[in-house]
Amino acid sequence: MIKLKLLDQLQEEGFAVLRGPFESGRQSPNSLGGMLTFSILLQLLMFVLTYVVAADSTYFPYADIVFVIHSMVTATLILLSIIYSFPKVYMSRQKTQYFIVILVSQNLFGLFSFTGALFFLGKELSINSPLLLTITTLIFGILIVIITVARFYLLLKKGDYRDGSKKGQLRSKFETTT
Repeated sequence: MIKLKLLDQLQEEGFAVLRGPFESGRQSPNSLGGMLTFSILLQLLMFVLTYVVAADSTYFPYADIVFVIHSMVTATLILLSIIYSFPKVYMSRQKTQYFIVILVSQNLFGLFSFTGALFFLGKELSINSPLLLTITTLIFGILIVIITVARFYLLLKKGDYRDGSKKGQLRSKFETTT
């Protein structure tokens, strides 16, 4: 297995604050199983809203290819959501279940929103503009991810997510009021 030297420098204590949702039970396997069950309906609803309402009469290039690829991704995520909502499965594969929850949330609140917005803009813009807009927003999105990962790494290295840190106190205060 390939080890990254930068990650080897981090200690387990540096992640203590991030364990709060696991320890409180909000992100327990049972809770995540319920979220996956509910996400099935949400994904179907968002799929209909995105591809029936937003994609209707859009000038967005390659909308049919986006539809095919996104329908396969969504169908796979729905199938995995069904499988990992059963206790016998998720109790033995908790890490995989958590990963699937992350993918489902990115599909629901990221891909559907992004493609829906592009389809709506494709109704108003010329034929070449939506493609340029897509490329530009994807570049900005990649830059944001790179900056976020670098910032998170630096905060972990400084110890901002250890028990008793300012971020830990802020998160515990926020989590007790929600």
